[in-house]
Amino acid sequence: MVKDEFIDKFKNFLWADLFRLQLDVNENQIHCSPSLNIEDDKGDGVFVSVAGDLDEYEFYVCYERPIT
Repeated sequence: MVKDEFIDKFKNFLWADLFRLQLDVNENQIHCSPSLNIEDDKGDGVFVSVAGDLDEYEFYVCYERPIT
């Protein structure tokens, strides 16, 4: 089931480690925030990204669907 798979991946994703790495590198090395994207066979999916600072961050959640 896609919902359960997404919840497991979200909980186990190394958000803090990747976010810390992003904040500590030169701006020319990384051009996007740590993100998790999961799609089903139909092309519907959920995209989650984290942005901000280590002590004050927010998640962006987007729903993706194929062009109809």
